[in-house]
Amino acid sequence: MKQQYKFIQIGRLFPILTVCAIALIASCTLFDLSAPTWDTHFTVPLINKTYTMNKFIEDEDNLIVGGDGLVAYTLTGEIEPFELGGHLRTDNLESHLFFFVDQNFTTNTQSGAVKLSEQYKITEAIIKEGSLYIETHNPTRYEIESSFTFEDFQNASLPSSVMAIPDNSAEYGPYDIAGAVVYPDPSDSVSIRYQIRNEKVGEGSNGDYSGNIEVVVRIENVVFEQVSGVLNQVTVPLDTVDTELNLPEQLEGIEFGPLTLQLTIDNGADVHAEADIQFDAINKAGESETITGGGSVEGNSINTLDIDGFEAIINHFPQQLYFYGSLSLGDGKNPSVVRYDDVIQGSYFAEVPLVFRLDDYMNETEPDTIDLGQDAQDAFRDNMLEAHLMIEAFNHLPLGATVEIIFSRSKESVYNQNADVVKVLRLNPGETPQGQEGTIDNPVPVIGSGESIIDFGLTKDELEVFERDQIFFGTRISFDATPGFVQVSPEDYITLRSWIDAAIHMKVPEEDEEQGGGA
Repeated sequence: MKQQYKFIQIGRLFPILTVCAIALIASCTLFDLSAPTWDTHFTVPLINKTYTMNKFIEDEDNLIVGGDGLVAYTLTGEIEPFELGGHLRTDNLESHLFFFVDQNFTTNTQSGAVKLSEQYKITEAIIKEGSLYIETHNPTRYEIESSFTFEDFQNASLPSSVMAIPDNSAEYGPYDIAGAVVYPDPSDSVSIRYQIRNEKVGEGSNGDYSGNIEVVVRIENVVFEQVSGVLNQVTVPLDTVDTELNLPEQLEGIEFGPLTLQLTIDNGADVHAEADIQFDAINKAGESETITGGGSVEGNSINTLDIDGFEAIINHFPQQLYFYGSLSLGDGKNPSVVRYDDVIQGSYFAEVPLVFRLDDYMNETEPDTIDLGQDAQDAFRDNMLEAHLMIEAFNHLPLGATVEIIFSRSKESVYNQNADVVKVLRLNPGETPQGQEGTIDNPVPVIGSGESIIDFGLTKDELEVFERDQIFFGTRISFDATPGFVQVSPEDYITLRSWIDAAIHMKVPEEDEEQGGGA
């Protein structure tokens, strides 16, 4: 934010001078009076900022006051809801039966079964969509009629018979099986049974040959509306959640203590699940950090899983966070009912209390702008005797620091070797209890503010920086290591003030006077 300061010019003094002309014999004299001069002091304010944690919390969406009254950073995200319907399906399933036919063949009866996935042990299933096909492959000269009984299907319009055409192949279908209810073989639980009665009903006119006739029952694109039975770890992948993290720059370099992320999974299905979760964090250097976790997710309930070790993610200071994993539905033991529109969804949440340990590190603020009034510029340029840059700081954070206050003619040169004015201030830490080195369970609090003030003399070259209408400033802060783990409260703050205290030589300009004539 720009700060506008205007130097209030000291009023010009206009003394009323009375000039007495004294006539002397043989002469006439006009006495010249010199304009008065004096030295004075004035100040030009530059910086007056208080950085409070409360204000920081208001400006940063991810910072809150936690339940313990300490400042905390929150990390939240959503698990994309998904319906189980997309996973209640089977691959295309086939059953093949063969029987030998020659001139002596008349009739036979066979039993067959279409095997479902071994992931399901079904007692009942309602089919939402799917199709049934029958194929016949007949290399003989005999015409065979195959009559079907689908004993495990109900509510389905299925064919009663098909013909095996002599010396030919044929396909019958598709037969729509949507709405059908399936009761698999109780002894097998994964098979849909059927029977075929094959009867020779004619023969072709060509040749005298025999052979094996094949009958294929094929079920395609089956999606279940509901499955009752035992599921044996049907793996359901979770959609990847890609979250861009905007961690405050002030947190960079901080080492947080043990941190647990809470993962909430709302399991709307009546089935037990095991969650396998992974978080990948990528920082601005492209480096990655990974943690994993998981746990049991009960059916028809909201489950909370704790992912320990999450401080490794935050201490990596990531810019992108990828959350993904899978759920294994069913335990292979307990019966359940899973429906097509059952939904599993959830969220994750981490509250990172600002209880931390800090090694030495440096932080730079974004360059800011100061506008100076014309009167102040003129004073610096024309009448300056000496000037001092005054800096005062109050620190109610548990961090000591070395602060560089930098002024420059351009924004680009604030943090490089071309900076014009660089002054270094030692920032005393806030007062903490004596003799304590904090731990994660008992961090050190701040009980009083540290005050620092310093007076820097400004050279003529440095003063020229302030002869402009606009200058730029920034602060480079090198923080000390903390005494073990420390804590930050909402009331903690840093106040920085800076001003120029100047001495100026003032002179009242002489008035133009009309020159008079002689005696």
